Amino acid sequence: MDKKVENIGAIIALIPTYDGEPPQEVANLTLFLSICEQVCTSAETMALLPIIGRSKLKGKAYEFLSMSTELQTCNWDRMKEMLKERFAKPPNYKVAMFELTIAKQNANEPVMDYYNRVVQIGKQLYEPDKKDHNNAIDHMIQASFEKGLEYKIRIFVQAKEPANLTASLDAARTGEMNIGVDKLINPRVGKGVVNAMFKAGANQHVPRGKGKLFDPKEPCKNCGKMGHSTRDKRCCFKCKGEGHMSFSCPKNG
Repeated sequence: MDKKVENIGAIIALIPTYDGEPPQEVANLTLFLSICEQVCTSAETMALLPIIGRSKLKGKAYEFLSMSTELQTCNWDRMKEMLKERFAKPPNYKVAMFELTIAKQNANEPVMDYYNRVVQIGKQLYEPDKKDHNNAIDHMIQASFEKGLEYKIRIFVQAKEPANLTASLDAARTGEMNIGVDKLINPRVGKGVVNAMFKAGANQHVPRGKGKLFDPKEPCKNCGKMGHSTRDKRCCFKCKGEGHMSFSCPKNG
């Protein structure tokens, strides 16, 4: 019994994993299926082949396995057919190109999730052994990623002028973090102060108004209190009260 288990383990070790990732998904699938059938020659291993094959699926292929109840239980011939239908067909370039050009970050979608989504779309346009073509696709992915970012993050990324996709991602994640910090400090910040906000960084925040930087260590020029600016709390210049400006001060009358 121990010898049989050892043999099965040796067979599994000989089979490469298959992730279904472009641009080599078709060639890798052919190799994967071929090796599976070459190493599983006995009646015992052939009976276990669907289970062995499913255990070697990774990445997109594993996601396909997780979503398909039939693939989780079918025999080897049906499993091969389903994998070929999903990964051996050439991608629809027009559809992939259209999806890439309209890709947009959804509300409350983390930058990293949006990045992965755009990259997965763009990878469908890669072609094996065509470096120049794939480099051009990388530039398209970067442009689409930046274009679809949420407004404030996009402004921040474009100001950084990233040289490649990795730099765009790093800038976008930094911008995402800055926005999150600023929302905690000053929830009322608006689009008019985006550039000033990012210049200030995560340790300063900008009150709603003309976009002048506000240092939380400085007292309000009107009331002398700490932690806000004149415009942020609408401090009155005449009575030093909060919630109104001098032109609407109740003491005017």
